[in-house]
Parts: sequence; structure tokens; C-alpha cells
Amino acid sequence: MKSNSWALVKIFVCLILLAPQSLHAQYSFIGILYSSHDSTTLPYAAINIPEINQSTLTDSNGKFSFKVPDKFKSITLNVSCIGLKTSILYTPTHHSPEKIYLDISPNQLTEFAFKGLSAREVVEKAVASIPQNYEDSSYFCYSYFRRYEKVNNVFQNFFEALPVVMFKITRGKKELEATESYANLHARKSKIIPNMTTDHMDNAQELLKQNPIYHLERSALLPGKFNSYDFSFDTTNKSDDYVINCECSRASSDTHGVMSYSLSTFGGESHEKGTFVIDRGSFAIKKIKRKSFRYFDYDYPPYKYPPNVLKFSYHKYLFFFVDGDLEVEYVPFNGKWYLKKIARQYTNQFKPVIFETTDFTITNIYEWYADSISRFITPDYGNNFFPTLTWLKDDYDPKFWDSIVYPWHYDSKEAVFNHLSRRGPLDKQFQKECDYHNDKVDYYSLKRK
Repeated sequence: MKSNSWALVKIFVCLILLAPQSLHAQYSFIGILYSSHDSTTLPYAAINIPEINQSTLTDSNGKFSFKVPDKFKSITLNVSCIGLKTSILYTPTHHSPEKIYLDISPNQLTEFAFKGLSAREVVEKAVASIPQNYEDSSYFCYSYFRRYEKVNNVFQNFFEALPVVMFKITRGKKELEATESYANLHARKSKIIPNMTTDHMDNAQELLKQNPIYHLERSALLPGKFNSYDFSFDTTNKSDDYVINCECSRASSDTHGVMSYSLSTFGGESHEKGTFVIDRGSFAIKKIKRKSFRYFDYDYPPYKYPPNVLKFSYHKYLFFFVDGDLEVEYVPFNGKWYLKKIARQYTNQFKPVIFETTDFTITNIYEWYADSISRFITPDYGNNFFPTLTWLKDDYDPKFWDSIVYPWHYDSKEAVFNHLSRRGPLDKQFQKECDYHNDKVDYYSLKRK
């Protein structure tokens, strides 16, 4: 009897193993239909998948679901609603829910359809919401700043500091503005190798002016510039945020190290593409990306003293913008959004007016990271705030700097420090530069200024 029971168990197991896999090899396909024109969902739309011969309706939020066999790598979605009937071949990404954008022009939908915001209107609303979403009272931010160059593919001229930034914020009628000041008690830098840009290198204050929340005039978010930009929803986005692409073919917001940069002088030099990530609920801007490119057929103005000439080592060089990159991130804290990170780089080419000298391609890299915010500062910072990031007296401590760990946005620490070490042991470089500044910088004279 026991042997018969064991035989029945074996047969039962075999039947399970031999059962059609299609009974089990299914997954839940959950999707939401969106209009690519204004990002609204499509409620109560009829959806049919002919591969499985099933139909359903989206709910009031445009959401629907099906059970789909694994064997179908792509499925056909036949969609129909008021004023619209279309079919698409869709390849599941296995994100839940799948965000499916349909190319619907405004005149396809009747007056019974729901109307949402266009991509431009989302950005405009995000800009209008800046005074409500971002900190509008002055505060201090403990932070980290890094700057270095890549000259003809060699990293050099490295500088890093741990400044406290004072954001003095004023509120206008429609925007927030900030004046930043810096107190810096810790810094180090490698041996300086002079080139065309070392006397013109941007400091932390120039980098923080790339923050459009408090410096709208420097960015594509200035409402007066909107007509020069094309905005569109990123239909590949699978997050809950608005992700909006923008493009301007006429000009770029990237000044690429030119302190007196203006569109009246450099108009038509470059163009830019970018992305805004905007919180769908509050319309707070969470992230900004911008890439700029020079038009290579652009001719710089042929003035008697051209604006793209720099003098270095008794030689004159024409500079030509190549490309630039900017990324800005914000984080929420206690109901407001704060600047978390700015990373920026730009590349210029320098060609000698006299051809016996050498061409240079120089990339300037800048990164700033917020560590913590406060309404108060420790007494050692006192009144040591200046409009620019100033190196005050500091004893170089290798162990202290080994404990400082911040991410690298563009390059790796290993690659940069490997190149810097070609000029000698890094600790000796850092110590020598620190001793030099301690001899040359008079704290009290700076304070009086």
C-alpha cells in the first residue's frame, strides 16, 4: 500500500512538471496612458490587445492592467477614446506601472476631453512657484568646493576647500535673489601650472551663480527667454516626475569663462539642450541638466580687438568655445527645497595668433556639494565672510583631508591625482602651497578690506 501511495505521488509531480508552461509564465502588465502633448492621463479609454484577445477600459487616472504571457516580447495596444483611435506596438520595460505616451495633437480631442498643461506651461508654473517652494530666508550652508583643469588631456591645477556659504536671500515681487558670501578655514591645492585660464578661473561664487533658483538671469528659466526655447515631454520617462526636454538653437546660457559674456557680442556662437525634472505635486524643480555646443561655422566678431583674445606668456591666443555641461540638484528639507549640488565644466580651444606657439585645449571643471544647512555658525567662522572664496591661514593636515570624502561628478579621484603626482608627491605639493599662503595672506588686512 505504501509503495502504491509513493507511485501516485511520483505521477502527480510529473503531471505538474509536464503541465503547459503558459499556465504559469505570465506577468501583470500595468500601464497608464498619457498624452505626449500635455502629459495628461487618458481616462476611460478602451484598450484591446489582439495577441491575447482581451479588452479593458482605463480608470479615471488612465490606468489599466492585463495578464500577458511571457512569450510575447511586444504587444499591440489598440486604443480608442473620444476623438482618438490609434494602434501602437509596445515593448514592455517591466516597470510598474508602464508609462505609455500617445502622440495626440490638441485638435484630436473634443471638448469632452481633459486638458492638461503643455511642457512649456509646466516649466512656467515651476518658475512661478519658486518663491513658495524654495528657502526665502537667509541661511548658512556647510559645503565642499572642488576645482581643477584638464589641459591637453592632462589634469592639473587642483584646488579644494570646505567653505561655509552664507545665502543672503531677498524676495522680489516674482522671484528670489541671493547674495552669497564665503568663510573658508580649510583649503589645499596642487602646484599651479600657469596657462591662459589660470588668471581667469572661475571661483565658487561664479559657480553658485549658475543656480537659477536665485540667479534667474543666468539661465533658460528667465521667462523672457522662453520664446527662444522649444519644450517637450520626455516620453521615455518612467518616474512620477515631469521630465521636460528643452532646446535653444539661437544661443546658450553657458558663458564658458568669459566674465563679460553677452549675447550682443557672442550671439549665434552656440546652442544648448537641457532637461528639467519637476516634482509633479509641488512643481518644485528637482534637477537641471544643460549641454552647450558651439556652432563650428561660427565666426567670432572681427573687431580691432576681438573679444576672444587672451594674452599669455607674451603671446596672444584666440579662444574658441567647444562645449559645456551643467548639472544642478535640489533636495527637500522641512517643507522647502535647497541647493544640493552644482557640477559644471566647459572646454575652450586656444590657437596662437603667432603660429610658432602651441595650441591648447583646456577644460575647466567645478563642483560644489552641500553638506548641511544651519541658521547659526560656530564662533571660529565669526566675521570671516567675504564676497569671494578666500584662502585664510590653514595648517595642512593629510589625515584631515583623507577623511574628507565627496563624490566626483566628471572624473575619478584616481585619474586626477595620478596626473597631479607627475609634478612630485602630492602631500609635498599641498604642504608647500599651504605654507606659501600662510606666509603671504594676512588675515587682518583681508578683514579690514
